[in-house]
Amino acid sequence: DEYVAGFLSGAAGAPERTIWRGVGSVAPGTLVRQRGTVRARAVFWRADHFLPAEQSDERGDRDRFRALLESAVRTRVQDGERVWAQLSGGLDSSAVVALASRLCGAQLGGTVTLVDSMGEGDERAFSQAVVQQYGLRNEQVTDFWPWQDDGAAPPLTDQPAPMYPYFARERRIGSVLRENGARVVLTGLGADHYLYGSLDYITDMATAGRVGAALSELTSWSVATRQSFWRLGRRYLLDPFLPRALQPQASPPAWL
Repeated sequence: DEYVAGFLSGAAGAPERTIWRGVGSVAPGTLVRQRGTVRARAVFWRADHFLPAEQSDERGDRDRFRALLESAVRTRVQDGERVWAQLSGGLDSSAVVALASRLCGAQLGGTVTLVDSMGEGDERAFSQAVVQQYGLRNEQVTDFWPWQDDGAAPPLTDQPAPMYPYFARERRIGSVLRENGARVVLTGLGADHYLYGSLDYITDMATAGRVGAALSELTSWSVATRQSFWRLGRRYLLDPFLPRALQPQASPPAWL
């Protein structure tokens, strides 16, 4: 029940937790070894092991990021036509597809685009610009809806997932990839998380004593997003400096 409440409210909790009593999962960035009755856990990657350089410049940071991104894509495009990519037209997936195209040339098998034509959800103008630029094949999976009946029973999964109601769409994507012999599928999904536009840097500015710059950034974001300056200010310039006991705590709604 605790797991379900956390899942429905978006408070997932510890990554080792699962919906099953007495069953845990291996947390990201960790390795578990079992030898007889002895279990050992080791951490091989943590984000906080990588700290910003004390001295850096925008040009150097940009070149370093580009080199790392290109290296990451290069390790996944060895099979030529067996490599496909998801393409939404956003900056993240477009950057991955552009790099893969440059590294593979005409050998990149193709791209898959999820299309939602309702309202302003149709982003094909952006994905098509990338497709035309690099002369790529583009398969479009269009206007699937939650709980859509595709003639097969809903899948039985080990854990609940936010996108589970779109199982028909996921199966259609899988069919497209299998029919075309894809073995690797590149995606920009990760960048939606690790390159997300967090405003925590404003807190960092204040911590470093750059209060004026922090207030200026806060004002710009307040105007751009049409949010209350005071609400943003409390979140990024007040709450982080309060004792932990006084900081706001997220909790599931009472109806859960």
